[in-house]
Amino acid sequence: MCAPISEIRSGKQISPCGLDAKACYNIGNVYSKKGVLDEAVSWYKKALAINPDYAKAHYNLGNAYRRKGIVDEAVFRYKRAAAIDPGFSDACYNLGVIYGEKGMLDDAVCWYTKAIAIDPDCRDAHNNLAVVYYMKKEYKPAIN
Repeated sequence: MCAPISEIRSGKQISPCGLDAKACYNIGNVYSKKGVLDEAVSWYKKALAINPDYAKAHYNLGNAYRRKGIVDEAVFRYKRAAAIDPGFSDACYNLGVIYGEKGMLDDAVCWYTKAIAIDPDCRDAHNNLAVVYYMKKEYKPAIN
C-alpha cells in the first residue's frame, strides 16, 4: 500500500505508487460504497495527505466517520470542507443534521440557514430548519 508524500511530478502531487489525490479519493469512495469504512477512511486520509485542501475528501471522510459513529471527527471534517469551499451546501446541511441530533438547536439553525443560502432549493434543509424552529417553540419561523 502506498503512503502519500509531498512529491511534485508534472505539476501534480502524487504518492510513491503514482496515485494522485483524486485517485485515492475515488478508491475511498469505492470502499465507502461497499461499506468497508476503515479502508475508506484510510484512502480519504491518503488523498488529504497529498492535497490537504481537497474539500470533497474532507466531506466524504466526514461521512465515513459519521457512519462509524465518530461524530466529533465528522463535524471537524464537515467544517473543514465548508471552510475550504464556502459553497459546499451538503457539508453545511450535514452539520445542521448532526447539531440537531445532538440537541444543539441554535447551531443546527445556523448550519441549515447556511445550507439554504447556498442552495435555496434544498428541501431537506428547509424542512429540517422548520422542525428545529418547532422544537425551539419558535413557531413563526417554522411556518415561514
